[in-house]
Amino acid sequence: MFKATLSEQLASKAQKVKVEEKKEPKKVDEPASVRPSAKGKRRACIPICILYEDEERTADLIRALDAAGAPEIHKWMVTAGTLDLKNPPRKDMLYFSRLSASASTRKHEAAIAYGEHVLQWLEFHGCRVINGASAFSLEISKVRQYLALAEAGLTFPDTLLIASQSQIAPSVTTWVRSTKPPIFYLKPVTGGSGDGVRRYTALSEFTRDFLDRRSKKSMRGPGSIFIAQKGEEEHETWYDKLKPSKIKGEKKVFYRAEFVDRRFLYCLRVSTPVTVNSSCPCDAPTRFDTNFSVVLDPASHFEDPEGWPVFQANCVDFMVKHGMHVGAFEFSRPEPSKIYQIYDVNVNTNYSDHAEKKIPYDQRGMAKQAEMLIKLSCEKWEK
Repeated sequence: MFKATLSEQLASKAQKVKVEEKKEPKKVDEPASVRPSAKGKRRACIPICILYEDEERTADLIRALDAAGAPEIHKWMVTAGTLDLKNPPRKDMLYFSRLSASASTRKHEAAIAYGEHVLQWLEFHGCRVINGASAFSLEISKVRQYLALAEAGLTFPDTLLIASQSQIAPSVTTWVRSTKPPIFYLKPVTGGSGDGVRRYTALSEFTRDFLDRRSKKSMRGPGSIFIAQKGEEEHETWYDKLKPSKIKGEKKVFYRAEFVDRRFLYCLRVSTPVTVNSSCPCDAPTRFDTNFSVVLDPASHFEDPEGWPVFQANCVDFMVKHGMHVGAFEFSRPEPSKIYQIYDVNVNTNYSDHAEKKIPYDQRGMAKQAEMLIKLSCEKWEK
């Protein structure tokens, strides 16, 4: 049971979601363990508490949980607050973390460090946390991601870690002259939604842009540590059919392999102009020059019946080892190697509304997350 002080605290942080009366939603296939009984009662399930900092995208999950018939839902926004470390939390709850490295793009930078400590506190006291502290530690560090990927037998592009902004210019210059990448990126170690990411095709382009940005103090990212990374891109040509001039250009193609409950859901293929740095599907422009498609059978799509299953299995093993139940692996498959190059692991993943309209509701990301959370909330679990 809670002590009074923590009860008051969680009353303000984890408000119970009130669901307005509305028409019965379209039924979604649910696991047998959470189907209503003949008397309309569920097997005993514990409440679900969502830790978050992004109200808009969390609302999508709440709606999916409501549609799937979740018995009790709580929300805990971790953008601010206090925590009595000796006062234990409720253990009769399933906690699900939707914390994200892109919090700084919503002016919620404090949620990254504070949220990490909240997850550690919950786990210390024996709570079950889905996508907990171990998973979040990967979300907030590309370096930890890449080392963990290598350990799992997964591939990432050539990458240089740079200790401070004052070292960026000389370090990148030396690295580019030595490795001669045709394309390279400068990225913050902690970041999301393309914030602070820059793409370059030549060292002279980098030098001009970097000096201009530094003079304007526009080097963005939650921290001061950056990486330079070789651009492993697949390209395709395009032209604007809607304009008389038929403007021609080049697009980069990347994929996101989506997993829910450690099961492959689909690959999202995104084809977008090379000037667009955001790789988040929910943020990518839904204009005529950006194309989305859902790939349900990647082995056939890539014509790789042997390689894709191995890649998929390695991703699942990676998730199990690092406590991820939900996640996405962003990758490219450039010519001529045809190797799946992962450049980002997303622990808190959102979905492209534009692309998911093309698949049934019960195969969509948030519907699957809701199904997973209800199933886990009804399972017996011991630390």
